[in-house]
Amino acid sequence: NWQESAVEQTDEEDPWQPFDGVDTGWAGVRAAEAGITETVGISDTQTVSETAEPRAPEVLFVNMGCSGCHNLNEPQDENTPHLVGPNLGNLAEVAGTKVPGEDAETYVHTSIVAPNDFVNPGYLPNLMPQNFAEQMTPEEINALVTWLLDPNRAQ
Repeated sequence: NWQESAVEQTDEEDPWQPFDGVDTGWAGVRAAEAGITETVGISDTQTVSETAEPRAPEVLFVNMGCSGCHNLNEPQDENTPHLVGPNLGNLAEVAGTKVPGEDAETYVHTSIVAPNDFVNPGYLPNLMPQNFAEQMTPEEINALVTWLLDPNRAQ
């Protein structure tokens, strides 16, 4: 049973570690509950060069660790909660309804660059890295927002 073996794997056996060197288990959750605001995940010292070739949004989604906490295929609703971060399968439908007065693009952009400005009910603040604006160029962030809101995006 692959699900059972995946749950029982040690870090050394798991072939994919999106947050290498960061405790993503319950210690991270407890830290968020305690209000510790230290960035979890991507290092504060990693920055991207404005002159570098822009990275594709689907590459950013994996390389920035988004796929470790967000599911692109499942809908975001009460019946399909995700353990760490909200599902994104129906993001195009629900993003514009989250914050009164905010359109979908603004909501998703803010969720990336200032994730604690609005935390979805049922999720904890401070789990998502707070420094993505330093890790991606504005062009990359805008492309990621557009890609995430595209209901026909390649998965």
